[in-house]
Amino acid sequence: MIRPFVACESRPAKVGYRLWGGEGSVETKEVFTSFWENAQGERIGFASNWRQEPSDLKVMRPDGRVKTLRLAPLETIELRP
Repeated sequence: MIRPFVACESRPAKVGYRLWGGEGSVETKEVFTSFWENAQGERIGFASNWRQEPSDLKVMRPDGRVKTLRLAPLETIELRP
């Protein structure tokens, strides 16, 4: 992974779990993001909605532009600089 080239925000969501010793829940983001550099030196990013419902992702660019993207359930999109 590399340093993100855009800032990303999504709402928190609770995830329930069951283990042998009991059950509980944790809070995590609705949309996961990761940023990479491929073999050609191109910087790419991915945003994944892991939920079974649509989720919003707010993308803030270094120049101040802000865009809100709506991801479908289980959708993964590519982010470019």
